[in-house]
Amino acid sequence: MIASIIPLLRLPNNLNFFDYTIPSEMNIVVGSFVVVEFRNKKIIGLVHDLKQTSKIQKLKPISKVLDLPVPISNNQIKTLEQIADILHLSWPQTSDVFIPEFTLKKHQVSFKLPPKKEFQYRNFKLPVLTKSNFIEYQACNDKINLYIKLLKSLKREQQIFILCADKQSIQMISAYLLNYIDKKEIANIDSSLNKNQLTTYWQKIATGEIKLIIGTRRALFFPWHNLAYLIIDQASSEHHFQWDQKPRYHANEIAILIAHNHKANLIQVDCLPSPSVFLAIKEKNIKYLKLNADQARPLIDFIKMDTNGWLGYQIDQTIESALKSSQSVLILANRLHHSRLLYCLDCSHTLQCKDCQTQLNYDQTANKLVCANCLNTFTNPLMCPKCHSTKLQTKGLGIQKIQDQLIEKYPDKKVIIFDKENISNADIVIASQAILPHLDSFQFQSAIIPVIEQFLTPVDLNTNWEVNYLLHELATHQMKIIIQSFTENSAERNYYNSLVFLQNELHNRKLLNLPPVKSILKAIIKTKSKDSSVPKIATFTASIKKINDNIQISNAVPAKPFYKYGKYHHIVILKNISQSDIEKIMKMSYADIVFDTNPFKILN
Repeated sequence: MIASIIPLLRLPNNLNFFDYTIPSEMNIVVGSFVVVEFRNKKIIGLVHDLKQTSKIQKLKPISKVLDLPVPISNNQIKTLEQIADILHLSWPQTSDVFIPEFTLKKHQVSFKLPPKKEFQYRNFKLPVLTKSNFIEYQACNDKINLYIKLLKSLKREQQIFILCADKQSIQMISAYLLNYIDKKEIANIDSSLNKNQLTTYWQKIATGEIKLIIGTRRALFFPWHNLAYLIIDQASSEHHFQWDQKPRYHANEIAILIAHNHKANLIQVDCLPSPSVFLAIKEKNIKYLKLNADQARPLIDFIKMDTNGWLGYQIDQTIESALKSSQSVLILANRLHHSRLLYCLDCSHTLQCKDCQTQLNYDQTANKLVCANCLNTFTNPLMCPKCHSTKLQTKGLGIQKIQDQLIEKYPDKKVIIFDKENISNADIVIASQAILPHLDSFQFQSAIIPVIEQFLTPVDLNTNWEVNYLLHELATHQMKIIIQSFTENSAERNYYNSLVFLQNELHNRKLLNLPPVKSILKAIIKTKSKDSSVPKIATFTASIKKINDNIQISNAVPAKPFYKYGKYHHIVILKNISQSDIEKIMKMSYADIVFDTNPFKILN
């Protein structure tokens, strides 16, 4: 007997299955995991098919069958094939990405769960669900309450999988839900687990010992015993995208496929639907539900900056009030370092990056100039490189400058810049959006955005939606929020009229042939030098025109970051493109060109 094996390796697209003989003493079925010799190494493979003959003359025997209690099902193999088609990957590449690395040697395994957090559960009638739902919430407590209700509603041997956008959400949700389930019946799965832990969880999920699985996209392909609910927590978050490595994909798309194949109820949960989900709601492909719909939207104070700068009367009073009551304040900014730019007072020259001509930020701590686009650093000059004047001045409000001003204003208070590697409390915490997954670790009385315009630039596909989502996310934590702006803008109107905002977003995207109304394809073209990018982009453009001359091809623009891992990155956007055109392009072999279908961001 011969087994057709999928090696769990990242192999080229044209390599899929390899034949091995089955020793007579081995009991092997489709879906078994086996150890085989591949290119002089022992690797793990998945049995895809069993057959009597092979075209290959000399075949190696299977070395060992992995001691897993349940082989993966035909349903999972079918799902694996569908994922390979969606992502335009080979079977081995897909298996390597989604199937965890198993251990070949058994060791004693222990798991560390977070300490329990008290939660006051409020019983309520669960809304009628369809197979695909979006549930909007206005307070984090309402979301946790929903998860507890779903957990309590499980029948015997049923399971819930909560797909989280980040590790911090896993810890927060499990800390609350541990009050309502035995710790032996819960699995927290993320990239920090070792092979032994992953193998143990795989076995216990397959046999139904574990009922509640909370994990990042690392957990998507585990062997569900009887999946009742697949919940996508923070379904609109950009962190569900894998955009920094190949394959680039949206975990939600894979989760939707898995829920469908397992006949589970899909529940996307967030404080604001994404444009693509809103379009599906409009087309009645997703049922829209809202928790505590009779509650008014949490209030946000929108104010205009006065002549005294960002630290005006209302913000000052808010900080003073919090500090007097021994409570902490969050200052949220979207500019790292000290200042946005360095310029000459005599000739108005602005210092720019020599590689990408982006204005350089001033990093006061290192006393260097930093390019936010290609991450280059430069020595802080003593004089203007253009007119040689020594009158150089910083401009703009960065995190370091905010800290300096607050320390001067409140010298007896602890003012820190947030560091996710060393989380500590303070009277005033200054942070970028990197703090958002960690908000549960703090008890902020107030959150202040000194300059909302920082979050509205640079303009990208989802910029306005991202700002609206940021405001909704802050509001779910039930603290006083102040949003300050230089001039009147649409942030306030969009926040209080979110459904109208989403309608307008879809209308504008339809006019511009943009997702989710129309598909686009982003090509990231990498070259070792800037000069070599021009002929490579021209060759790529010519190949696209051969596929379909009607495809609209944008001019190439520098990506952000522009220079990364020793290569320059340019972005080309393809519009007026059909799904069949996308499939043809993705199947072609392009060296150092990566594709994103309907990307969340165009410039990154």
